[in-house]
Amino acid sequence: GWRDKVKEMASRGFTLEALMRFYRHDLQLQMPDFDASMHRTSDVVRRAIIPLSAGTWTALACNMMDHKETVPNMMVTHNWGNLFRDLVAAIVADALEEDEYGLLAGLLDRDLGKVEEWIQQSGAGKKTYWVCAFSVNQHCGVCGQNPHNDQDPLDGRIHDVCDCGIPKYFNQTPPVYKG
Repeated sequence: GWRDKVKEMASRGFTLEALMRFYRHDLQLQMPDFDASMHRTSDVVRRAIIPLSAGTWTALACNMMDHKETVPNMMVTHNWGNLFRDLVAAIVADALEEDEYGLLAGLLDRDLGKVEEWIQQSGAGKKTYWVCAFSVNQHCGVCGQNPHNDQDPLDGRIHDVCDCGIPKYFNQTPPVYKG
């Protein structure tokens, strides 16, 4: 079962186009108070990714790609405490073959349309990525707990937990892989 699960998870990529659709539309609908200068990846997972995947109880990447297997070109690692906008800017910078993401982060705030135009003109929108926040089913782990009482940085409200009832799996949940 391990190999099958790895293969399945490895096909949960998403295109840059899908990420930009999420950033422009889904994120704004789910978090109308989204503040790119304050909201961290953990805030977006709690307030947008988990609720948006609640109907299918799967990784949001699956929904973003209409449940079509999508093998990523690149795996992106991140820190849950960093600004979500910076994660998106780093992915855009990679896709556009830019050396740094800072200027793109500023443009995501000021002129998202310009960034989307560059992506479209370059053909980079079809590049595929794997990011755990999107590609791991958050309903099989973190959705049902908030052990540190993480709060939204704008209003101080403690992030809600999900009551989906889906079994949770962590590093020590049997069966534990033994190489």
